[in-house]
Amino acid sequence: MLQGLLALGLTSLLSACSNQPPKTIFSASGFITDGGVTRLWRLNDQNSKPQVIMSVYSPYQHKNTTITFYEYRQGNLWQVRRSVLSDQPVEETLRLDREADLIFMQRQLPDRREPLSNDEIISLQLDAEQVKETSDALIARKVELVQGYWQNGAVVTCAGKAILNKFEPYAQRWLEKRGRNSDRKLSIAWLESPEKRQLLLVANDDFCSWEPTKDQL
Repeated sequence: MLQGLLALGLTSLLSACSNQPPKTIFSASGFITDGGVTRLWRLNDQNSKPQVIMSVYSPYQHKNTTITFYEYRQGNLWQVRRSVLSDQPVEETLRLDREADLIFMQRQLPDRREPLSNDEIISLQLDAEQVKETSDALIARKVELVQGYWQNGAVVTCAGKAILNKFEPYAQRWLEKRGRNSDRKLSIAWLESPEKRQLLLVANDDFCSWEPTKDQL
């Protein structure tokens, strides 16, 4: 399954769409990396400038999901909040002023607080820039994230809409294999684009129970 998932070609996607701003107020998209899957939810203002981008990174090799909120004022990044969900959870916060100068940073560990290093601060800022550019490109390409449930060959979105189950053959086989090993419906996440439908994740966790909405971002 992991070998069968195909990346979306982010490099060419970014270069082709970087000059096309997003037109929607609320959107969801995602992409595949070598190490896992990133799902993005984004809220824009009326001028198509980002207000909040929520990133959920799910790695293949372990269950330490990372949730990051990139928050903006008038289109400028002012805060990054990152949580690593694990047996030893970690929370990181980075805050900037109107001139993009650092005014607050901190890492919260289970037993203590500590400052972020200069390299970690720069990394968070670069991550924010890359995530925004990627989100712009995915929206321009009309790549939309959808989540829902799969059971006995039937697919229902989190909104309760039944869809025709037309995933690629390798994805269909993976769903059927997982379904045989589960006594309940599976949560799934996939991408819809003008070119194709691409399966991203299959899990026993309930994606719909925490999926953000426009009013929650």
